[in-house]
Amino acid sequence: MVNNFCSDPKFLIEARENATEWLKEVDARAKRLGSAAHWDNMYKQQQLLFRTCDLCGEVCKDQMTFEYRHRKSRECLKRQAENDGKVYVPTSKERVKCECGKEVFRCNLALHKDSDGHKRKMQPFTFSCQFCNKDFLGKRPKRDYLKHCSGTRHLKKVAEKNFCPVIKTV
Repeated sequence: MVNNFCSDPKFLIEARENATEWLKEVDARAKRLGSAAHWDNMYKQQQLLFRTCDLCGEVCKDQMTFEYRHRKSRECLKRQAENDGKVYVPTSKERVKCECGKEVFRCNLALHKDSDGHKRKMQPFTFSCQFCNKDFLGKRPKRDYLKHCSGTRHLKKVAEKNFCPVIKTV
């Protein structure tokens, strides 16, 4: 069976004109958008940008490595410090000052706070002998102070100077 549309010469002429107009329009759009090589080049540049660290400038092998391994890694922090002209110090090796006044590494701060020395310094009051210039900070400071005051060395110093000791509370 012969198609009536194909035998009509008017239809064929219109179809050819529409096809040429359509091809011209496609060519014009392709010229505006650029070639396939141009798009491929832009894609590669975007991939490179996605894998490049904006903080240190390192280019990772893929996006997953960049996102889950490189960001905030020790190597990235070292490069950042190097780029700034500084020396990299890990956060665990930073020096911090405890509320008792002692300076320790950040990684040792928790251990220091559990130590007897820290606890003694953080006690609300102390017993001290002003004559001997001695503080009593142990587990039982009052007992230690009274024992000290009854000792022969202390009594000998008090007798020499006629000194009356006073309990100092801070």
